[in-house]
Formats: sequence, C-alpha cells, structure tokens
Amino acid sequence: MLPRFFIDRPNFALVIAIITVLVGAIASRLVPIAQFPDITPPQIQVIAYYPGASASLIQKVVASPIEEQVNGVDNMIYMSSISSSEGVYTLSIIFNIGTDPDIAEVQVENRVALAEPDLPDAVTLLGIETQRRSSNMLQVINLISPNNTHDQLFLSNYATNVVQDPLSRISGVGDVSQFGPLDYSMRVWLNPEKMAALNLDASDVATAIEAQNIEAAPGYVGAPPFGNLQTDFQFTLETNGLLETAEDFENIILSAETDGSYVRLKDVARVELASEDYNISSSYNGKPSAIFAIFEESNANAIQVADAVRDRMVDLAKQFPEDLEYVFAYDVTTAVRVSIREIFETLLLTSVLVISVTFFFLLSWRATIIPAIAIPVSLLGTLALIYLIGFSANMITLFAFVLAITLVVDDAIVIIENTERIMEEEDLDAREATLKAMTQVTRPIIATTFVLAAVFVPVCFFPGITGELYLQFALTITVAFLLSAVNALTLSPVLCSKLLSRGSGRPKGILKAIPSGVDKVRDLYVACVKLLLRVPIISVVLFAAVLVGAVYLFKTTPTGFIPQEDNGILFVNVELPEGASLQRTEAVLAKIDAEIRDHKGVSAVTTIAGYSILAYARSNVGMVILLLDPWGERTTPDTQWRAIMQSLNVKLAAMPDATSFVFPLPSIPGIGSAGGLTGELLDEENGSITDFDAVKNAFVAALRKEPEFESAFSGFSANAPQYFVEIDRDRAEALEVSVYDIIVALEATFSSVYVNNFVKDDRVYWVVISTEPEYRQKISDIDGVYVNNSDGDSLPLRTFITVSPTLGAEIIYRFNLYTSADVTAQFNPGVSSGEAIQKFIEVAEANLPKGYGYAWTGITLQEVLASGLVTLILVLAVVFAYLFMVALYESWILPISVMASTVFAIFGALIPLQFVPGLSNDIYVQIGIVLLIGLAAKKAIMVVEFAKNYHEAGYTPYEAAVKAAHIRFRPVTMTGLCFIFGVVPLLLSSGAGAAGRISIGYPVFFGMIIDSTLGLLMIPVLFVWIQNLSDRLLGRRTPPSGEQGSAKAS
Repeated sequence: MLPRFFIDRPNFALVIAIITVLVGAIASRLVPIAQFPDITPPQIQVIAYYPGASASLIQKVVASPIEEQVNGVDNMIYMSSISSSEGVYTLSIIFNIGTDPDIAEVQVENRVALAEPDLPDAVTLLGIETQRRSSNMLQVINLISPNNTHDQLFLSNYATNVVQDPLSRISGVGDVSQFGPLDYSMRVWLNPEKMAALNLDASDVATAIEAQNIEAAPGYVGAPPFGNLQTDFQFTLETNGLLETAEDFENIILSAETDGSYVRLKDVARVELASEDYNISSSYNGKPSAIFAIFEESNANAIQVADAVRDRMVDLAKQFPEDLEYVFAYDVTTAVRVSIREIFETLLLTSVLVISVTFFFLLSWRATIIPAIAIPVSLLGTLALIYLIGFSANMITLFAFVLAITLVVDDAIVIIENTERIMEEEDLDAREATLKAMTQVTRPIIATTFVLAAVFVPVCFFPGITGELYLQFALTITVAFLLSAVNALTLSPVLCSKLLSRGSGRPKGILKAIPSGVDKVRDLYVACVKLLLRVPIISVVLFAAVLVGAVYLFKTTPTGFIPQEDNGILFVNVELPEGASLQRTEAVLAKIDAEIRDHKGVSAVTTIAGYSILAYARSNVGMVILLLDPWGERTTPDTQWRAIMQSLNVKLAAMPDATSFVFPLPSIPGIGSAGGLTGELLDEENGSITDFDAVKNAFVAALRKEPEFESAFSGFSANAPQYFVEIDRDRAEALEVSVYDIIVALEATFSSVYVNNFVKDDRVYWVVISTEPEYRQKISDIDGVYVNNSDGDSLPLRTFITVSPTLGAEIIYRFNLYTSADVTAQFNPGVSSGEAIQKFIEVAEANLPKGYGYAWTGITLQEVLASGLVTLILVLAVVFAYLFMVALYESWILPISVMASTVFAIFGALIPLQFVPGLSNDIYVQIGIVLLIGLAAKKAIMVVEFAKNYHEAGYTPYEAAVKAAHIRFRPVTMTGLCFIFGVVPLLLSSGAGAAGRISIGYPVFFGMIIDSTLGLLMIPVLFVWIQNLSDRLLGRRTPPSGEQGSAKAS
C-alpha cells in the first residue's frame, strides 16, 4: 500500500513536498502576470492612402478590389473596413485564436498584392501597409507643455521622432501609435489670385516640384572600368537633388520670363514646415498634447512591459527640452495590479479562514498543521506546472487558486478525522490508526480526485475564447486537486503518524462545547435522514421540487459572457451634426472638458477632436478619455464607475451642441472597441446607401425606445452635407484642358496634393500643395480657381464644372463584402448582456426590411458563439463524472445516487442569479457550477462509499445509509464549511476585478450551502433508493441482520 511505503520512509515524503515548494517558489518569480489569458484573436490590418478621394470613391476603387482578394483567407473570422473621406482606407481581418499571426500576415499581404494591378496609381505610389495589429491597448501617454512653450506640432513630432521609436524596441511592445499624428510636411500654400495672374495652375506647380526636388545619384570619379588609363583615386559625387528647407523650395523655378527673369514658387505660394494634415487635435486637462498608445504584444507579460515603458519614459524625460512633460492618461496594468493584489489578499484571507474552520473542528494545532501544509504544497506545485504549460497568473488561473485553497485541505481533513476516530474507538496508536484509516479512505480519495478532474475534461476541448478560459481554469484547479491527492497519500499519513496522539483533539476549557455541539447537530442530521427514509413522500417532494426549481431557474436566469469590470477609465463619444467643422468640434470638447473635469471621481480628462474609436476620423466627432480616481478613493456608491457613467450621461444629454454618451472599454481588452453590445447592420444587397442610412436610423431609434438599452449609437451616416462636382468632359476636350489638371486643381484647392518627399533629420516626409486657407472656406471660392489648356491659356475652373449640393457619407463601412453600419448599445443596470442580445434580435426582426441583416462583433460575437455551449458543458460534466464512477463501482445504477445529488448544488448556484443585482449566467458562473458538480459528487462519494462498504458487509441499505451518514457527517461538514467560509472574501470584493470575483463567489457560496444542507440530507436517501433498485434488478436478498454485518464491517 502506497501510504505504508511513505509512513515507513517519512523523509521521502518530506523531500517530495520540499521539492514541490521550492520549484513552485522559483516559478512564482517567472510566471507572467496578465489580466486575462492570451485570448485576443490575431488581427491583420491593411492601410491604403488616396489623398483627396471621397469615401464612395475609395469604396469602389480601393475597398472592393482588395476585399474581393482577401475574402476567405485561411482561419478568418470576419473582416471589416472603413473608407474615409480623409483619403484613408483601413481593412481589419480578425482570425481564429491559435492562428499564427506571422503566417496570417504573409497570406493577407500576398492577397493584397493580387489586387494591386486593379488599384489607382496614386494608391500604389504611396504604398499599401499590411501589418499585424495588436488591439490590446496597454497604456496611453500624453506629451504636454504646461506653460505652452511648445505647440502641438512640436509635441506630436517630438513624440514621433524621439519617444515612440525607443518605446517600440521594448520587448513585449507590439506597436506604438499616435492618435492623429501631426507629421512634418513641406506645405506649399498656393495663392490662386497670383497664380491666375501668371497663367499658372496647380499642375504646373506640382510638375515643377517633381522636376527640381529629385533624388540624385551622380556617381563616382575614377570608378571602374579604367580602360587604358591609370587612376589612383576614386571620389564620390554628391549634389543637392533633394531640397531640405522651406527656402530651398521657395526658390523652385516655375517658369522663365522673356526678360530673363524667373517666376519662383515663392512668387505664388507660401512655403513652410508644417503638419501633413490638420484633421485631429488633442488636449490633456485643457492643454494641447500629443497622445499615443502602447499596444502589448501577444504572450507578453503586461506588468513587465508596462514597467519597462515607465522606466524608459523616465530615461527619455531626462533629455526632454524645457517645459515638456509626460503623463499617463491610461494604464491598463493599474487595474491589473490592483486586481491581482486583491486576489492575493483574498488568497491569504481564504487560507486563514480555511485553517480556522479546520481548527474549529479538529481542536488541535498539531492536527491543524497537517491540512495547513497541504495549501502551500499544492498551490506552489500548481504554480510550477502552469508555468511549464505556458499559462500566466491571470484572473482565471488565480480564481482557480482561490477556490483550490478551499479544496486542497479536504483529503487531509478526511484522513485526520478518520485516524482520530479509529484511535479513539479502537485504542490504536497513531501509526497503526493511520494505516487502518488509509485502507478505508485511500480509495475514496482517489475516486473523488478523479471525479473532480472528470467534470472538467469536456470543457478542455471547447474552441475559441470560451474554451481557452475554461481550459485555463480547469487545468489549474485539476492540477491542484491532483497535487493535493498526492500530498494526502504521501505526506499527510506521515504527519498523522508523527503528530497525532490519543487525546490530541480533546478540547479544554470553553472549547469543550464545540464537540458536543457538533454531536448534537450530527444527531439531528441523522434523525432527519431517518425521517426522510421512513416517510419517502417528503424526500420525493423535496427532490422533485429542487429538480424542477433548478430547471426553471436555469431557463429563466439572464445570461452573460464576462462581467464588466471597473477598469478605472471611461470614454465619451461625441458627435456633432453632420458637416460640423473641426473648429466647432474643438469648441464643444472644450465645453465638455470644463463640465466634467471636476466631476466627483474623475481624475484627468484627455480630449481628441476629429477622432473616436466608435466613429473613426471625421471633423464632427470627438472622444474624451476619463481617468478615474484610484479605487481606494472611490468607495461611495456615487463614485463607482457605473454611477459616474450614468451621472455624466445626464449632464451630456443637457448639452444641445452634440450627441454624447459615456461608454466603458470591453470587458476583455483587445476584443472590440467598447463595452456593451456591438454588432453590424448589413445591406446584403449593397443597394442605395441613402436607403441603408434610413434603415439604420429607424433601427437605432427603435433600440433607443427599448427599456433594456441606456443608449444606442452608430458611427455611419449618409446625411453629411456635400457638393457634387460634375465635370463637363466634352467642353474640357474642346478647350484642350486635361481632366487630370481639373482634378488636381480641385484637390489643391479643397484638399491636398501629394507631390513627392523630402528628408529632415533622417526621416522622410511629404511635400504637399494646398490653397491658402482663406481661399477654401466657401464653395464660391471655386470661382477663383483657374486651369491652363494646352496653349498655356488660363481658364476659369467654373467653365468645366457644375456644382450642386447633395448628401453623402463621410465614412463607408463594409463587413464581409457588405455595406455595413456599426451599432454599439449600452444596456441599463439590471439588464444582462444575454437579455440585451435577445432584445436586439427582436428589434431587428421587427424593423429590418428584406435584404438587410446583422452580424455580431467583438465581445458580443464571443458571447453568441458560447451561448449554445452552456447546456452542453453542464451535461457533459455530469456525464463524464457518471461514466468514471461506473468504471469505479462496476455498476451503471449506483453512480446515479451520487450524480442525482448534484442537482442541489446547481439549484443553489442559480438562486443568487435571480436576486443579486448585476449577476447573470456568465462564464464565471458556469465555471463555478461545473466545479460544484464535482464537489457535490465528491461529497456524495464520501458518504456512498462508506454506505456501499457497510452494505457489502451485510447491512441493509437503510442501515448502511444511516451508519454512513453518522460516521461521515463530521468530515463532510468540515470540508463543506471550509469551502463556504473560504469563498466569503469573494462575496465581499470591491474595486478592480471585483465583478469577476463576485460573479463566481455568489453561485459557489450558495450552491455549497444548499448542497451541504439539503444535498447532504438527500445523499443517504438517494443511496437507499438506488441500492434497493439495484438489489431488485440483480435479484439480491436483503441481509437478515445488520448486526452480523456490523461485526464484519468492523
């Protein structure tokens, strides 16, 4: 027997435990720390530029060719694109978890290359970027000039040139991206009046710059071949082909006059080093800023990366010019650190509670040491193994550790209790009593351990994010079970034989009341069991009621995915009426900043005009990032994140200048852009964009009317005021004016024309021509624009164009080749995400005409994919545990008595979901229920195993059940109370990560209470029912005397 081997060799068992602890201690220094496992789907992004092009043009000539080729790339979940009137096209392809991002990037790049021959030359000339995109935003940093010494152009380029590159080289940093970078550009501001007077147009200027700002490689003097000459030296030739300064560009010759003079660029234009574009601006607490985000690489240690970024920023700040500072507007690891710290505190508190409950029953510090030692041995060993597997210390694995603390002491408690009972009843010494106790409990310990493992086997094979979350929890807690069983079969018997003695658990003083109290409760319990056995109708009604109640609660309980956490940050989406200028947006954001900066619970405010993560880049949109006060300073109800969000929404609703609302980040960073419900409306026939906009407006309005939703928003609109410029190509041809020159003239006047590049500080920047701002503010300014015909005559642009007002889209979205509109909705408190999804479906079915549909994205997509797995997971957990017990007991009937008892734990777990606000049947709850199934089965095995042995020894099923109930009450109750008290800290959680701890805490707490009361009462009853049935089916006769069996059993 294995325990005898270690009892005879105690040092062997000690060495195993010591090595386990040492290896775990080493792993604790190495295991990465993260908020969640690496469950962010790989994302590849394609970016193309078409300066001056409208959204509809980009959709037709850029989006369609590229997406037709990329569609169906291996392992793609979906793809979505944005065609912007800012001249930018962005395609994002989301891949299945587990896809190699490097291979995915190569495959996408190859498919984009197939589309390049169909793209406009202007697009391919600027290059098409295909890159891995990390969507897990780790930190946001602001560069500011407190005394306004430096303007935003300087701040932005300083961030680009000095700060971002060193940060990009940090191990674990996937990307460093600036919100609206104001990259340097050589801006050529044309004066149309002067150009018209000199018979020049925009094409002439562009041609002259291209001809005189060129990359030159003049070669060498004295280079081979030498012919018949002898050459001793070789010299490299250099020339000033590329221009460098504004003065160099000002002196570009546009034309030569007959008197020998020249018309230079400075005669018709103002040249300056300025920004490439002016579409986005940002501020921090009212001060202009450059804001950039740090994105974490997959599999990186978030805390280590964040620390490295902070250390590098400290070093870089030493070289900052005067009046330049940086601040962290957001750092996801702040919440992670607090959350992890809270969990470690929960681990410590849980350990104390478990050990205290153990002492309460054992009443001996020497006996209490035995299960107490099981905690560090099992947990540190588990930590070593999850490090070897490649897991991180994250919310999921640490939840498993917390719950494992309440379980790893169970086996040691069972051994101690059985050993002490035998010592008292049979007057054996500690060694002999331990050996006999181990013969009785070794089989149940092994059985219960494998049953606990069996319930988690099916969840390890589910795909996607849900499967990964289940897998990490299941493997972590299963390893802890296995190590606790190993400890129970090796070290615990050794300690029992050395530390226990007759009378060691006898209480003294006031503690004497505890055993007598436990005995009275045990006697009451046995009396209730006898009553249920004598009056079967009571137990039948009780079991039926609980079973029906469990089914009812399961069907009616609201569902969810991952509870929304307090991450210490909120976002505000701001949208002005269509066509609003950036200047107007900046003014509204300034008002919002002033209004909410002093709001209770808000620490700092960052504003970005011209961009929002929900509405992309448009002049009429903006975004506000709200950094909340530390969690320790937000302890009142009105300073909790949801209360702040609701309060601010009321304030923002009273501001008529814009439609604004507050939203949180997604519950799992990197999956989607916002918390709440996210999806896409689809025009499945790719019809009129105006009709689609009307359908979208009606649908969003219908969502807003539903009581489940606090807000609903779509970034798509086809009602932006625009002008349609129709070119009279026949007249242009008749007057020998190139259509190309007409388009260049329009772009130079109302947009920007990229010409070529120049170099500054070893970086390549664009040379861009545009018209001076005062000549481009009104549509009537087009009257002052001229183009030249082939004879050099200057003709008014109005001669060839007709301008008419119209409405159109500034941004066009596509999803899997369909025109789409993104929809984001925040639901009201008390409404679960599952209820919100169901209501969204109902509204869609009632309001969407034929030819229109919807698709899910982000967190919502993952919840929908996982929704069909809940019932299957629970059923498979029960089935696997049942099959294992069939193999254990060599019976298809007896295990039913064990598995039937699990319904009480499930019933108890579902009760708080109906009555505790904010709880739903989410992944954490499902994990807890699976665990409860295993624990309920384990508890039943501890009773049924003894009852089975007594029955085989000659007792009737009734006598065997009553005797097993009497003997096993104390250890089963002790392990149940250890679990119940151990999870109390989860119920009392607050601050960062509290939502997850509460979500898993309440179900397992109430589930174990119901199982330890009603379930414990029904276990002997179920055994009798099933054993009598088995005996009848097998033709067994009831033994004539329980007393004969008693002698055998002893």
